[in-house]
Order: sequence, then C-alpha cells, then structure tokens
Amino acid sequence: MTVKLALATCSTLLDWQADDERPLHAALRARGAVVETPRWDDASVDWGRYDAVLIRNTWDYQQRHAAFMAWAEHVDRCSRLFNPPAIVRWN
Repeated sequence: MTVKLALATCSTLLDWQADDERPLHAALRARGAVVETPRWDDASVDWGRYDAVLIRNTWDYQQRHAAFMAWAEHVDRCSRLFNPPAIVRWN
C-alpha cells in the first residue's frame, strides 16, 4: 500500500530553504511514500486525500495564528495530522 503524505509548507519559503527538505523527501520516497508539499493556506488543497499531513515549514503561522489553528483543526478532522492541534496550540 502506498502512503500519500503532505509535508505542509508556506508560500514564503525560499528555494534554498526548500533544499533542506530534499533528504527527507528522498528517504520517504525510498520507502514507497508519495510526497507532496502543499501550502497550508492554499484553499484549493483537498487535505482529505492525504493519508497523513506533517507540519514542516509553515513559518508564517505566527502571523496568522487563528487561521493556522482553524487549518490544523480542519486537517485533523479529514486526515491524520502529525503535530495534533492541541500540541500546535500549546506551542
């Protein structure tokens, strides 16, 4: 069974910062996972199509905390969110 993973990111991520993610992507793909990096605030993303969502480079969340928490709650309802909303809220 192929696992489809979303590694949530943000629109302000610079190319050189995204390069740091390549080893993780390669390791996950080597284990058979399908890996995508959607932006957390992209309203067109169907988060329910992922088996799991991992919060990665969502570096603009503190500027839009309420929107980010609403997103985390939504994703937690329709997929498996690593870094559950309660932990994100605490952080």
